[in-house]
Amino acid sequence: MVTKSDLTADEWHWLERLGKKSALSITTAMFNRLKTLGLAEETLGGVGLSRDGRRIFEDHRRQALQRRNLA
Repeated sequence: MVTKSDLTADEWHWLERLGKKSALSITTAMFNRLKTLGLAEETLGGVGLSRDGRRIFEDHRRQALQRRNLA
């Protein structure tokens, strides 16, 4: 299973953009890389996060919110 620490900064950047639905254009190479990792998939609207991609994205957001609430 892929985790955030397995991703490069560029891969994480695009995973976040897909998670926030703000990736209006993603390169074919990056889509293919995220797809190979099992984090992205083709959708009717173009490209989106797979179940695993969504899990990593949501886990990171949840942890960030928890850290913020503890501070």
